[in-house]
Amino acid sequence: MNEHRHFDLHLGREITVYPMVERLFWVALGILGVGVLGVLGYQINLNKLPFEAMTYTFSSLVAVHAVYMLGWKRALSFFCLTLVISFVMEYLGAKTGRIFGAYYYTEALNPKILGTVPVVIPFAYFMVLYPSRMIADLMVWGKAVGVTKGMGWSLLTATLAGLVMTAWDLTMDPVMVRQVEAWVWTEPGPW
Repeated sequence: MNEHRHFDLHLGREITVYPMVERLFWVALGILGVGVLGVLGYQINLNKLPFEAMTYTFSSLVAVHAVYMLGWKRALSFFCLTLVISFVMEYLGAKTGRIFGAYYYTEALNPKILGTVPVVIPFAYFMVLYPSRMIADLMVWGKAVGVTKGMGWSLLTATLAGLVMTAWDLTMDPVMVRQVEAWVWTEPGPW
């Protein structure tokens, strides 16, 4: 794959630029733009939007950004760890009710891994976690990719990323439960 390197003043380090990755990013962005125009222009019913297709599209864009910002090895590690950990937590949560409370996924999001967790859910975690981490790095370091300077700073950045992700989740969960009906809480609460 053709590549070239240049020093990025914002990141404060030399980066490798892959023209093919940039082209793929622009194609994906164009497809996304056409989708947005379709929603705005044709007044598509927002309750019927294909959340799975949107998640895969946005996850792909996030992955391209991660490769650009982190390099392919770190981006792949981030992606794989997110998929594995989120699946395990969702699987245990749905099976035991102990992590998030008692809930189960409906047929709105299919297929499911081991008959429990929809395939799209770990991708949704990646789609939200990576930008949350970038926001946390911006808050702590003033740039999107922070430099780890010890356990204390890492814990601060991780905590901030978790808070950003939780705030994001608090806005999406009511839509996913009430409008999309993607999962059901067996013991509903006020939220």
